[in-house]
Amino acid sequence: MGLVTVAEMVGHARLDTLRIYSLPAEKDKQHAPRHLTVDR
Repeated sequence: MGLVTVAEMVGHARLDTLRIYSLPAEKDKQHAPRHLTVDR
């Protein structure tokens, strides 16, 4: 599901308004590599 769809579902007229909620915290960015899958 894309951000445009989510914005429409929650009633935001602009993506900029929804973007406030979609920015990751520094802690989230540090833990993100643990969830990556690498094809070898």
